[in-house]
Amino acid sequence: MIRQPLCAGGVYPTHPAALKRALNQYLAQTQPAAKATPKLTGIISPHIDYARGGKVYANAWQAAAPLAQSADLVVILGTDHRSADPFTLTKQHYATPYGILPTHLPTVNGLAESIGEWAAFRGEHRHAHEHSLELPLVWLHHMRQGQPCEVVPILVGALGRYDADVSPASRAFVHNFLSALRTLTQGRRAIVIASGDLSHVGPAFDGEALNYADKAALRAEDEALLAHIHSGNAEGFYADIARHQNKNNVCGTTPIYLAMKLLADNSSTQHGQTHDYAMCPADPHYTSVVSVCGTTLSGEAMS
Repeated sequence: MIRQPLCAGGVYPTHPAALKRALNQYLAQTQPAAKATPKLTGIISPHIDYARGGKVYANAWQAAAPLAQSADLVVILGTDHRSADPFTLTKQHYATPYGILPTHLPTVNGLAESIGEWAAFRGEHRHAHEHSLELPLVWLHHMRQGQPCEVVPILVGALGRYDADVSPASRAFVHNFLSALRTLTQGRRAIVIASGDLSHVGPAFDGEALNYADKAALRAEDEALLAHIHSGNAEGFYADIARHQNKNNVCGTTPIYLAMKLLADNSSTQHGQTHDYAMCPADPHYTSVVSVCGTTLSGEAMS
């Protein structure tokens, strides 16, 4: 079965030639990427619409171009906006205007075995209506110049209640899933995409209108989270969010945390680099914002 593009014709052009022109226009506005480290193994990509986040996508994906082009397996973890189910798998293949990105069924089946078939696939229908995997996968396919690559599409929700003193990875269902994923990707040139935006704050999200000072404070809080990512501190990233019960509605909490845990859990062997950050308007008066980052992750291979 094929998971058809949901956002084509709206967020991005349906025709491959038009899509190529549109994404290349974003890339043309970026600075040339520095030579990638040979240990580059992941990317945090936005999943906001391209009209608002196109520059951030472009800066991140240009930096990750060698990573995208060399991979033979891509694990993508994307926010499940419609459910708190921890992990939702699919056996469908994701389509983009460039063609089909085939889902690697042996990995999907192995993951389903680790958490149980019912838990893995009971919400599979949500893949059809969720944009968080689709929008970064279009950029992946573009940076690969339309060449296919096997993917493992995973929607992720909550990892239990927020508790700054408890590591989500210490919970059995998270530990087992991560262990299975590491085992199943051994021997592959596997990379991980964390598809997640940062803060969602203001009246559009049932909060107070933001002024200039509020936005400056919010940026400082986002930068504190990015500092944890840059130092490879997955637990610090999660604890900062949990300590305030995710008051800024960071929708990328779970995919970013899991990506970091997959790659490494040692700040001496993992780091991140943010190539762009933006606060995107979420209402006509710019009193609500969605913040996004484009960050590459370097660390040990997924093995």
